Amino acid sequence: MNEHRMRVAAGLALLALAVSGCGMRQAAERQETVNGLVALYAELEFPEHFRQENPAKTGTEFDVQDYFTVLDHLSLEPGQVLDYVYYFDEMGGEPILYVRPAEQPSYETYADYVDAGGEPFGVGEWRYRYLDQIRVDGTEEGFFQFILLRVMGGQFYLYWHANYNDRMVVCTSGEMEDILDSLSADDYFGIPITAEQAAAARAIDLAPSVEMGAQSVTVRVVTFTKWGGFRRFSYVLQRSYPHTILDVTYQDLVSYDCGVAF
Repeated sequence: MNEHRMRVAAGLALLALAVSGCGMRQAAERQETVNGLVALYAELEFPEHFRQENPAKTGTEFDVQDYFTVLDHLSLEPGQVLDYVYYFDEMGGEPILYVRPAEQPSYETYADYVDAGGEPFGVGEWRYRYLDQIRVDGTEEGFFQFILLRVMGGQFYLYWHANYNDRMVVCTSGEMEDILDSLSADDYFGIPITAEQAAAARAIDLAPSVEMGAQSVTVRVVTFTKWGGFRRFSYVLQRSYPHTILDVTYQDLVSYDCGVAF
């Protein structure tokens, strides 16, 4: 009997290790997706012609269709493309994403976009309406990528106050260490993170999760912003297309503010 129990215990321990290893690999792969998305726009130079009222695109700027080279579980309906106009005022500037027919020329300016029936600039869910035309392939990775696009899809060509939009998805302890190192580096322009905050951050379970229900999907991710710290977001979205967001909740995990004001 004792030998049998020992075998069962050993088997359960091996199973737990296998599950843990699988979870770590999955988290690492998802972090690679996050990093791949950031790599598309991290080194972009800000177009000087955007630094004016109602700036016009020239066609030489970043192409957001490139997102689908990384977010390979997402797609648009045939004949549609992802695009953006640029909004700029005295408080800053940022892209506004939208979907258009491939045969329809891009809107050159934000004003053109609004005149054609696009949503006027403001706060709220309207800025995510392009996601109504983004299709997930039905996999867990697809729903993770959908939420990643929602969180980080508009973080290129940010100007002045728009730089507050720096929330990023964090999946692994390696990425956590990179963040903590950046917040305590000698050349860091901000309030260094404390040892207590860093210890609490290291204790966070970072692995994203995707729970597939019959009608809905729940995606949980940990995010970080220099103007708030670490939070765990829980998104409930419709499993069938369009993947409407049904609920969003969050839990503050470790508070942090860099103290920088634009």
